[in-house]
Amino acid sequence: YLPEDATHIRASNKISIRSDGKTQQHERYAEKPAGAKLIASNYVLHTGEFFGLPGRVIFFLSSMLMPLFAITGWLLYLDRRKSQTVAKKTKRALRASTSDRASDKAAEWLIAFASQSGHAERLAWQTADVLQSGGMVVAVHPLNGITRDMLNGCERALFVVSSFGQGEAPDAAKKFERNVMRENISLSKLRFGLLALGDRQYATFCGFGRALHGWLSQQGAQPLFETVEVDRSDTGALEEWNQSLQDIGATGQGAWSDWKRLPSTKARFAERRLLNANSLGGPLFHVVLEPCEGLHWEPGDLVRVQPRNSERTVEYWLAHAGLDGKLIVSTSAGPCAFEDLLSRCVLPPVTKVNDQGLEAFVATLQPLVARTYTISSLKEEGRIELLIRQERLSGEQLGIGSGWLTEHASATASIDIEVQSNPNFHLPQDDRPLLLIGNGTGLAGLRALIKARAWRGHHANWLVYGERQERCDFHYREELEAWRTQDVISMDLAFSRDQTERIYVQHRLRQSAEQVRSWVAQGAAIYVCGSAVGMATGVDEALREILGVERLAVLNESGRYRRDVY
Repeated sequence: YLPEDATHIRASNKISIRSDGKTQQHERYAEKPAGAKLIASNYVLHTGEFFGLPGRVIFFLSSMLMPLFAITGWLLYLDRRKSQTVAKKTKRALRASTSDRASDKAAEWLIAFASQSGHAERLAWQTADVLQSGGMVVAVHPLNGITRDMLNGCERALFVVSSFGQGEAPDAAKKFERNVMRENISLSKLRFGLLALGDRQYATFCGFGRALHGWLSQQGAQPLFETVEVDRSDTGALEEWNQSLQDIGATGQGAWSDWKRLPSTKARFAERRLLNANSLGGPLFHVVLEPCEGLHWEPGDLVRVQPRNSERTVEYWLAHAGLDGKLIVSTSAGPCAFEDLLSRCVLPPVTKVNDQGLEAFVATLQPLVARTYTISSLKEEGRIELLIRQERLSGEQLGIGSGWLTEHASATASIDIEVQSNPNFHLPQDDRPLLLIGNGTGLAGLRALIKARAWRGHHANWLVYGERQERCDFHYREELEAWRTQDVISMDLAFSRDQTERIYVQHRLRQSAEQVRSWVAQGAAIYVCGSAVGMATGVDEALREILGVERLAVLNESGRYRRDVY
């Protein structure tokens, strides 16, 4: 029965009366413990009646908002579609325009690219856009798609190629290197230009670009201009590439300015957490950035972060130069405080400013090169998660990129970021088995792939991962163990310092050689993420032993052997 003072329709009492009229049991709602009240009131909690008339009014208004949620959800979907469209706009427009004109005129320029992380591909398409703005007809192809017949019939070509590891050909050029560059071809009619991407911290800078130039020259091809070599994302070298194209009359006007824009999307810190306290390795951080506007990325994609020099570093430089950081200086982007400009630029020796004066000195400053990290989260999560190890330079000085994100940037700092597509590390569309191999911060890329596979219900995933000590370096342990319990993944781990004999991921692969061969026979794809020096080389050697050199080459050419290594 419901008492007169009941707060809601489920706040009822219960009485049991025997046949002789005596009360056997009397349960009063008001005397029930809180948990029992909650269970009894489950329905009215969901309708709002538990809170009386005000609650019913609020819940009524909330339910009326549901149509609005449908509208806003549709708008968010359209916004995501728009971001995808913008990201592919240049490529689609160029292809469409080239197709429209193909029937009237054959391509005047062949542009071939070989990219490991997607940067060279992006520059190739932007180069094509620049040429087309000058009225040229172009054809763009990945280098692995270039045949000897295509080169024989070509008179003008541009090559945009990166190098991998110690000057090797990137995975996207292995087929061309193996099938074309080993042959002698008469290319006396070919005139070519070459943009080689590399990193001077490696001993063999732009190794593949130089090898390609040498091979083309040996076949009789003539360079249109000297090879332009780019150290990471050096804007000065890209300007030289642009000028070289202008000098041969191959470009339109004003199309190149877009190449030099720094990342403009803003993000803020949501979390920064040390994962490996007391580890023998360098400090490793879980960093979470929340973009201030919608971004689209796929598992395997990268984020380019524009770092800054620390306040302490800038103050130290200013003190030795005897200059006031509050001075307002003129830049191409407008006036700004001198200290702010210095935080965003490579700091040269102090003597240079004294030699040429402040105004001339400001004009020579070069912006810091953006740092690239693999995203370990999905776009559906609405935030960018990174796994970053602190790098140490000479002495105790932190690396600029890792130092900025893990220590120097304040929790309220605005971080400039740009998502970079990395198609060479995207997932297959089907549910084929995946062998995922990595070490250290390489877990970031593998984690994103596993998340996406779990989301799609694809559970044939084998993770082989290595670090130093299980006690300190089993990153995301709870998450990985949960995936293993749910049969999303199987795991083989290699903690190199937990025993006298050093055990690495390549050793685990050799121990499971039969299983590796079985997975590949079932159509498995292999993904490797982590250190290029040591791990990636060791894994490649182990796979060559297990599968054979030719078999591994076929896997590479068919997109079943993919690497995101650094």
